[in-house]
Amino acid sequence: MARFIVAVLMAFFVVGCATVPESIKGTDEEVLSDYAAVKAGGEALKDKEIRLGGVIASVQNLKDNSVIEVVSFPLTGGARPNPDAEAQGRFLAHVKGFIDLYNMPRGV
Repeated sequence: MARFIVAVLMAFFVVGCATVPESIKGTDEEVLSDYAAVKAGGEALKDKEIRLGGVIASVQNLKDNSVIEVVSFPLTGGARPNPDAEAQGRFLAHVKGFIDLYNMPRGV
């Protein structure tokens, strides 16, 4: 789960390029990045590497963690969300600690 959260958050901070940056490349030959497949995968994906990205819709800060709601978009070859494509749905990323929406990147 921690690898999933790191991969999701890194997708927001990565500078655009033609290939997947080493920092989020993963160790599996094929990292799952299809939102519909992830949504349908359930428990079968428990220890799999997943890379999703999108636009932050909201942040909810709780006592010990924060929940980031993300509008999912398909990823480009450089692992950046493509906001010109149709939104695929929404997912939540749970992060330990406080996340200030003001400090998050705008847009993608």
